[in-house]
Amino acid sequence: MKRKQEIPKTKEVALTMYLKCALADHEKIDRGRDLAHLYGEKQQLEADMKATRSQYQSRIDGVTGKISMLSDTIRDAAEFRDVQCVQVFDWANKEVYVRRPDTDEIVESRQMRQEELQTEFPIPA
Repeated sequence: MKRKQEIPKTKEVALTMYLKCALADHEKIDRGRDLAHLYGEKQQLEADMKATRSQYQSRIDGVTGKISMLSDTIRDAAEFRDVQCVQVFDWANKEVYVRRPDTDEIVESRQMRQEELQTEFPIPA
């Protein structure tokens, strides 16, 4: 005679779930060390980032200054340069002036000072 096959009342299947678990004391210590290490690493990275940012900001500021100067030059259609000039002492008019030899432009003029008026003249022989 055949026995009736019993139908199981339960079934078990293995699976993995992400669940909250209490830490043992040694695990707390390990996590604390990990935390301290990561915190130190973060601080170092932030310091490196700040230094790098500062270096780049300095470079950006330098370029910005050059842009500003060149922009002014283009806007004014002129720039300052070293130009060889001649300083002329005109005792007849009691005046000292500076002349650009390339354009003959008088770029500066003033009255002679007292000590300049008393300069010796070369006497022709």
